[in-house]
Amino acid sequence: MFKGQSKSTKSPTKSPTKSPSKHAKASATELSLLITRMQKNADQVERNILETDQKLKQDAGNYAAKKTFQHQQENAQKLKDSEILLKDLFLDVDKAKKYGHPQAQEIEQDIRHLHDRLSIECTEYRDLYEKMSILPPEPKVNWPQILDKKKQEIGNGQYGPSLPDVERQIAEHNILQRELDEYGNEIRNQDNVAIKNQYRALQEESTWRSRHLGSLYNHLHGCTKELMYLSDEQNKILKKDWSDQIPDLPATRRQYEKFKSEDLLPQEENVNQLLDDGERMIELKHPAAPCIQAHHEALKGEWQNFLNLCICQENHLKNAEEYKKFHDDADAVSQTLKEVNRNFDSKFSQGNLSAPGAASELQLHLEKEDKKLAQAEKNLSALKSKAPEIVPIKQRRIRPKQPITINSICDWDSADMQLSKGDACTLKDNSKVDSWVVQTAGGETKNAPSACFVIPPADQEAIDKLKRLESELSEAQKKKTAAQNTLKSNRNREPAKPTQSFPVVTAPGPAPGPTPGPAPGPAPGPAPGPAPTPPTRVSSIPSEDPQANQLLNKLNRIQDDLKDTEQEVLSRVRSPVSQASPSKDLTGRLKQQEGTALRLQNIASEKDAVQKECEAFLNKSPSGTIASQLPGTQANVNNKYKDVKTLSSLYGEEAKASLNLENQIKKTDDMISGFENFLMQDALIPYSPSALQDRASEIQKMKRDLVDKQDNLLKLNRSLKDTELACSSLQTNCQEHSPDLPRQRVQVQRLNDRYHSVADQLDQREKILRDANLPYQQYKSSCEAMDTWLKGLPKNQVSSSDSPSQVNYKLQSQKRLVDEIQRKEPEKNNVVKLSDDLVNAFDDYEKQAGRYSSTLCSSNPVPPIKPKGVCMQQGIEDQQKDLVTRYNQAAVESKQQLTQMEFAKKVLDKSDSTDGIQAVNQQNLRSENALRSARESENLSSQLVEEKKKVAQVQQALEENTKRLILLKTQRPVERIEEIEVVQYYKEPKVESDLSARKSQAEKTNKEREITKSEIIVVSKQLAALEEQRNNIKPQLLTKEVTQIERDPDLESKAQSLTKEIKQLKEENNSISLELERLKKEVLILEQKQPNIVEKVVLKEVVKLERDPETVKATRALQLQIDDENFKRKSLQENMVKLRNRTEELEKLIESVEPKVIVKEVKKVEQDPEILKEAARLRTLI
Repeated sequence: MFKGQSKSTKSPTKSPTKSPSKHAKASATELSLLITRMQKNADQVERNILETDQKLKQDAGNYAAKKTFQHQQENAQKLKDSEILLKDLFLDVDKAKKYGHPQAQEIEQDIRHLHDRLSIECTEYRDLYEKMSILPPEPKVNWPQILDKKKQEIGNGQYGPSLPDVERQIAEHNILQRELDEYGNEIRNQDNVAIKNQYRALQEESTWRSRHLGSLYNHLHGCTKELMYLSDEQNKILKKDWSDQIPDLPATRRQYEKFKSEDLLPQEENVNQLLDDGERMIELKHPAAPCIQAHHEALKGEWQNFLNLCICQENHLKNAEEYKKFHDDADAVSQTLKEVNRNFDSKFSQGNLSAPGAASELQLHLEKEDKKLAQAEKNLSALKSKAPEIVPIKQRRIRPKQPITINSICDWDSADMQLSKGDACTLKDNSKVDSWVVQTAGGETKNAPSACFVIPPADQEAIDKLKRLESELSEAQKKKTAAQNTLKSNRNREPAKPTQSFPVVTAPGPAPGPTPGPAPGPAPGPAPGPAPTPPTRVSSIPSEDPQANQLLNKLNRIQDDLKDTEQEVLSRVRSPVSQASPSKDLTGRLKQQEGTALRLQNIASEKDAVQKECEAFLNKSPSGTIASQLPGTQANVNNKYKDVKTLSSLYGEEAKASLNLENQIKKTDDMISGFENFLMQDALIPYSPSALQDRASEIQKMKRDLVDKQDNLLKLNRSLKDTELACSSLQTNCQEHSPDLPRQRVQVQRLNDRYHSVADQLDQREKILRDANLPYQQYKSSCEAMDTWLKGLPKNQVSSSDSPSQVNYKLQSQKRLVDEIQRKEPEKNNVVKLSDDLVNAFDDYEKQAGRYSSTLCSSNPVPPIKPKGVCMQQGIEDQQKDLVTRYNQAAVESKQQLTQMEFAKKVLDKSDSTDGIQAVNQQNLRSENALRSARESENLSSQLVEEKKKVAQVQQALEENTKRLILLKTQRPVERIEEIEVVQYYKEPKVESDLSARKSQAEKTNKEREITKSEIIVVSKQLAALEEQRNNIKPQLLTKEVTQIERDPDLESKAQSLTKEIKQLKEENNSISLELERLKKEVLILEQKQPNIVEKVVLKEVVKLERDPETVKATRALQLQIDDENFKRKSLQENMVKLRNRTEELEKLIESVEPKVIVKEVKKVEQDPEILKEAARLRTLI
């Protein structure tokens, strides 16, 4: 590319001035590499220019033939690469110049030539591709036809009817929408306005269909989900076996009650929401209205069927529980009768009567068995009364040998079967659990859900069992009669029997009892005489094994121990704890319960040992009546042990929960009592400059402490729930009620109410103090300003040495002073007004504290602590009176001094100065006397005013209490939301809702009546105290005038008139609010108009506004946040002060430190300005 390339590469090495050293050799090497790279880049630029020129000509031919460009991007890339290479070439030329290449100028000219050629190619590129545009071919697409076809597809689009169909329709519409979006890219380039309008209308229709499909999908999805849930729940109820073989009946009842209390109402809300949405969509004429209507009817029917099945489930559970309880009671009676019969057979035999002292023992046993028979007879009579109502649920699983009449217990509507409540049908087949084959009253045979039917009572099995029990009872009574006759005859026969018969009976026994010494003595004597009688007595005894009798006695002893233990535990369960110290009582009971548990363990070990002996004995297959009684007695002992063990463990859990609850009640009561004592003592605020802020800080701290200790209340409620759960388990398993639970519930409720009352009281007092803070600060600043001004008043006294000019000057000064005092009159009135407002506010604070203290139900209330000094009201009143007195005194003295000066000036004008001075002195004496009398009259008048104020305050307090009493009679008390877990039986939703509403209304009415009565009693006490205080006020003698306070006879009529005025004000308030809105609009209109006022009329409207209780709660939360922010702000201010002090210390240290000189060397790298200029020039050329 470049001319003389070989010479240029060798010439640097031959120059005697450029290459005398190694540096010259290195420069020659770099130069040769530079020239090689430049040659390569220049050749590439040359090739790019040639290829670009050729392809530009081809695209120009395509343009002439109205074809699209083929090499536009390729040409653009080559031109861009060529520009980059040219930039490198210009930089390399500069380096060649630095190395002293002899042909550097020629190389630079060649590069500039390449640059010019490249510029020409770029110009041709722009002329061809940017200025020339190939007209697109005419559209060959019939857009109106395509858009009409898509419109027909949208118009003919279906909605539903099922959820999968809607999903498929949404997918198809999404595909159609994408096609329309693609069409839009082509149609927007069209000039035909009709096609664009047609496309726009099609887009709107597509958007509406998309919205309709989306709303339909959401509704059908919710309905389908709900229908699936209802279907699953119905299947669970229908497929359940409601016969006497219900698996785990208590668990089924708990599950149903949990569903009824937690899930039923939310499920009903979901169903009602879906039904309301469907009705609204139908009212809005949704295009899928038939589909929505179908799902609406299906959901409504399924929900009604589900509710009906819930009623059936409730009925079946009730029948099963009654059936189970009846048969359990019957089994218990049967077991009792069997035990009594066994006892009669075993204990009251003729052999047992011959033992010494056996008659008395058997008489005791007879009385005991007689009691059992009486109880069994009583239970049997109760079972007889219940038997006709027992539903034969066992027949539900037994195939009927003949048709049985059944009754429907709910309404049912399905495609196959329609039933009404109370319909009588005939059962044909019950082989399936979930469905029965029944014959309706019209003779039709259909399959119907078995859960909807019940077999009417009575239960023949129960009746047969009662007959068997009656026969067993009659048999036991016969045996009792026989035993009584036996004992009676034995008592009649006992004196005639010889004394020697006693050792004859006892000799064969295994445990004779007496020592062996005396036994041989009497044996030889009677042996020859009564020899024939012993064989007759002993011959019947060997049939009974003595070990069986011993084991039976052990089992009876164990059973007696278990009964004693049961009675001990039941005495603890049924006796309430001590009210004085429940925690101590419960702790003692728990210790006793531990002893009972140890006793049960010993009984269990003894029982296991006896059972092993019984098993070993029974394995020998013994004979006899006592041996036959051992298995039954052993089973009774096991059952008794299980019952006592369950009772003991459940009572232990209940006692622990009760102890925890009592401790928590005590802890919470102490916590709340601390707050209440503080509030009771917080009646009066001492008078000091910072008393208001200190009291507000104390109350805020109390509020934070109350919020922090809210966990105690939560733990208390949690402990109550644990105790209720333990008592419920004890009641369910052992039918024993806790006598302390109602009292504990009442105590917990009272503690909750007391906690909320403390919170409300703190909020009210903090509000009063917060509202009084700003007026108090204004009052303090006004009092300080007034006091400073009074102390700085000048005293213009005229002396005998004053000249007329001096007297005249002092006279003018005194006139200005009088004018200034008159100008201070509004400030003095403002101080009086602020002091009255503050006194009223602090009186309200004190009354609020007094009302709260009177409502506390404490046996030993803590009296409020009186402040050591004066209270805030008294201090403010004294300060205000002192300021007013000083101001009045200053005003009177200044006016009197002005009069004296005017008189002195006149005297000086008429006579000599001495005469004038004497006259002035006389006038001073007279003025002092007048001033003294004025002060006395002023003091008397002030005392009179004070007495009148006291009378007015008493009357005002009486009026306020009267108003409050009237308001309490008409005002509803504050309602509190209480969460109480109540077990309710679901029967009919509408009836249950009406019943719960009426119950809640009755409870609210009772609570309102009780609260109103208590408040009326408190107010009546306060009224009596005020009346007594008013009557005890003694009249005072003031300037020979007696002021007697009498009751206003019109006070009662005024109270009635005030109630009427309140009603009128409420009615006027609405009209005033409307008038206020209208006036606001007129004010806005008048503000926009130009002022053209001839006469200015000022209308003052007073609107009484009351706070919303919800906003009060919100402000309470905001106030807590504000208090926290104030605390953070104070801490930040303290930190700022510390930092400011630290900065001052550091500044002092910096001044004392000698300056240190630091030399910083900055190296700055810059580009060569010549290269930058050359690059700028190349950019302009490009």
